[in-house]
Amino acid sequence: MADGITGFERLRKDLLRYYDTPFKVRLDEVMDERRSLLDRDGGLWREPWIEVLRDYALTGLGLDQALKAAGAPPDLTQFASLGLIEHPDVFKHQQQALQSAEAGRNVVVSAGTGSGKTEAFLLPIISALLRESGDGAWGGGSPPGSDWWKADKGAWAAQRTAETGRLPAVRALLVYPMNALVEDQLVRLRRSLDSDPVRAWLDEFRNGHRFYFGRYTGRSPVSGDSHNKNRVEELRELMREASRRADRIGDDPERRFYLPRVDGAEMRSRWDMQSHPPDILISNHSMLNVMLMRDKERPIFEQTRVWLREDTSNVFHVVVDELHMHRGTAGTEVAYLLRRLLHELGLKPDSDQVRFIATSASLESGQRGLQFLADFFGARSDSFDVHEGEIEIPQQGTGANPGDFREDFERLAHGVSSAGATEAHGLLVAANAAGAMDAACAGNAVRLSVLDAALFPGAPREGDEVASKPMVGLFHAMDIAGTHSGEGRVPRARAHLFFRNVSGIWACTDPECPEVEPQFRNPERTVGRLWDQPRHRCGD
Repeated sequence: MADGITGFERLRKDLLRYYDTPFKVRLDEVMDERRSLLDRDGGLWREPWIEVLRDYALTGLGLDQALKAAGAPPDLTQFASLGLIEHPDVFKHQQQALQSAEAGRNVVVSAGTGSGKTEAFLLPIISALLRESGDGAWGGGSPPGSDWWKADKGAWAAQRTAETGRLPAVRALLVYPMNALVEDQLVRLRRSLDSDPVRAWLDEFRNGHRFYFGRYTGRSPVSGDSHNKNRVEELRELMREASRRADRIGDDPERRFYLPRVDGAEMRSRWDMQSHPPDILISNHSMLNVMLMRDKERPIFEQTRVWLREDTSNVFHVVVDELHMHRGTAGTEVAYLLRRLLHELGLKPDSDQVRFIATSASLESGQRGLQFLADFFGARSDSFDVHEGEIEIPQQGTGANPGDFREDFERLAHGVSSAGATEAHGLLVAANAAGAMDAACAGNAVRLSVLDAALFPGAPREGDEVASKPMVGLFHAMDIAGTHSGEGRVPRARAHLFFRNVSGIWACTDPECPEVEPQFRNPERTVGRLWDQPRHRCGD
């Protein structure tokens, strides 16, 4: 993954290349003049702003004790460590969210971006799945589904027809406001529920069952009837391509979870989910509204309703991400959509068999915030626990500063150093990069140039680069260090990038225009000086 500065430079070059391709002109001088207008701060882009991310407080108990103290089943620690939780501890608000859910409370996590809100709602869901399937409660097994698409002809076959020992149903619904967030969540679920270590654990402790998940959006293949030969052939080709792509990637840790595997816990198509609902269904509110109105998706809700009636201890989890986006008329529509869903399942918002979990970057404090939750979900305001997260106070600096290590960071920027995670971590700690960035930003987002000048005073920028070489190297070091768990704090930062479309380019109609700068002149020019804003005449 590219760091903030590298990511900016790539986007900047790609955008200019994208613009130059369809709007290429004959003379290089005119192309160069146009690029000089666009490729600058205030043209196509603005200078990045850098925000230092403060760390959230950990429980200090360690992963095992923190989850046990929250009331989770013993299996959760081992299962979560296989892909969901990469650190030896969890944040306090993650433990608190799990503890509230285990106690039968509705939960809202309103910590900031990058605070692990995804884990805060996945932990209760996985805990419920482990509890339901534990002690041999799920008999039978879940062998790999049919590879029907490998044959040149033949009908579609459902993914989970050979599964026995438990009722298929949606145990948790994850509702997102847009498809981009759905796609991001799939990566997390593949890592948490369908990695090789997770499969091995489920084979050993859950009779080979899987915790199934599926994306049901407009992008999910395929629409139509499973008896339609054309649609079957369309899905056959899509499955073959998905299988080929998964084989090409293999076990590449950088790309493995960005694509589905066709032999695991991820549901393959809409037809598969209509036949056997996934344990975790991911969708957006627009598609959920459509699903509730069509007969072809009715089996999903009917089977979930049967599962809820089978055992009153079964709990249907509803997760609403980015809750702060659901305001006004649009928010009212989503609120009524959730009530319609619960009615379809035979539930009411205050039922013991429904658990609401929401995440939000902001939520009004006090009674007004609780009243908003009650109005949105339809449950009592006193049934919600809100966990905001606890920010750690920045540690005192060591007295060192990044400027003392300027040459080391420059070597990283030029690619001379081949530092690994341990070396990069050590350099950042020795340079007191975290303390210096905290002091320079003072809790606010600042311009990259301001941060650059504070950390590496006097360091020049080469050519049209947006940052000095030492600053580029520092961000490289932060990216390389990643989640290295060595002693000493390393900085975490978010880059805010700003790009815009080209609104237009205007040209003087006089080919002999004296305003054209010398480096852009050419006897073959048919226009005068270029401008990025409309003008009546040059020279004004």
